[in-house]
Amino acid sequence: MLSYTMLILAGTMLLASFSITTVLAQSLLSKNAAMASGLALGFRKGIGGLGVGLFGMLIGLKGASCKIKCNR
Repeated sequence: MLSYTMLILAGTMLLASFSITTVLAQSLLSKNAAMASGLALGFRKGIGGLGVGLFGMLIGLKGASCKIKCNR
């Protein structure tokens, strides 16, 4: 149960910065606010996708030693 609580907390903390980053990008490019939003969101999703791919390759090479267990 603790692992699910920590997973929800970590996800909430990661998603909390999305709006702050978007507003910051819009303030930096105030004449092109829509483009700033698109660039900020696209950059985050792109970097996240690369990170997931690299992490997947690492798991494939080393094996998954740490897992979330379902205690039912």
